[in-house]
Amino acid sequence: MASRDMIGSKVDGLEESRRALEKIIRAEQAAIPGALELIGQQLTTEVKRRAPVATGTLRRSYTWETGTEGRDAWVEVGTNVAYAAYQEFGTSRQEGTPHLRPAVDALRPQIRALLAEHVGRGGAGAFRGIGGGLAGVARTLAGLARGGATL
Repeated sequence: MASRDMIGSKVDGLEESRRALEKIIRAEQAAIPGALELIGQQLTTEVKRRAPVATGTLRRSYTWETGTEGRDAWVEVGTNVAYAAYQEFGTSRQEGTPHLRPAVDALRPQIRALLAEHVGRGGAGAFRGIGGGLAGVARTLAGLARGGATL
């Protein structure tokens, strides 16, 4: 039987590299909730600033909430005021007074910068929905239609 020549290699430090990478990932994951809280605060302030005011009820009602679902983290800015969607989008008889969507648009650069600062470059890319992807906009609009806006 003929012998086979074997070519092999040894990689030193692979286990240490894996542990170091896991440490970086855990640190970035730990930074996400704090970054989302700051985004919620800033976005809610901007939405309130832009909200139309007759009695002040709509403006005062905006709040934010953060959470996780599996590996996804989110921030939701919204209100329980029933007429908020009519104010944002209008009706067949009245034009809307957009305030949530313009607030997101205005803060998009700050949101991206905040994520990059707190989570790192990889984390900022992971939040394309917040930064302006169509999925984020669709989720925001769907959230507003049900009484809140999820980014």
